[in-house]
Amino acid sequence: MDVDSKNDFCNVLTSDGKLHRVGRSMVTRWQTISDLLEFSDDTSDDIPLPNVSSEIFELLKKWDNEHSYVKKGKEIPIKNNYGYECFDLEEEPRAFFKMTKLMEWVFCLTLFLGPWTAAVTGTIKSPWINEHWTLLLILPIVLVITFGIYALSVVLYRTFTFNNCEEAAKQLQQQIAQAQAELRIKGILPRDPKGSELM
Repeated sequence: MDVDSKNDFCNVLTSDGKLHRVGRSMVTRWQTISDLLEFSDDTSDDIPLPNVSSEIFELLKKWDNEHSYVKKGKEIPIKNNYGYECFDLEEEPRAFFKMTKLMEWVFCLTLFLGPWTAAVTGTIKSPWINEHWTLLLILPIVLVITFGIYALSVVLYRTFTFNNCEEAAKQLQQQIAQAQAELRIKGILPRDPKGSELM
């Protein structure tokens, strides 16, 4: 197994003969490669993946990068000594299922438009709907205006209460340095310190 103990990286050999340098932590999260790593007697060979091409392996690396971290610095326990662990979505909300902001808005819009359309088209029969027909028709416009006022007030409030101090700048620099360190661990950024200037 070709393992660089200094950087804790492994070389993975795909079916088309290409070598891929990946972090050992990623290798140990994958059951098949992990077993090859554990049961290999020869420490000088690359990890062979005879049935996996480079294109497939790159997709697997991309998937692993997107799903192997729940929070910064905390890995999802994909495999343990007893097999696979289930994900606790309360403790690990980013494990596999996460709605984007657009999906959240579309979901909420669907929840509103379903009953509203049924009420306006007369599918739902109710005396209350007949009494407040005009209000129901303009309700989407009222909600859009209310949301616009709320969004504008939030932007104005945050603009006027923004504290441009040195402490905030240092905190941002620490977060940037931490993110760059994670990218270097994943092999996305070079280990050369000059690489940080590119970010």
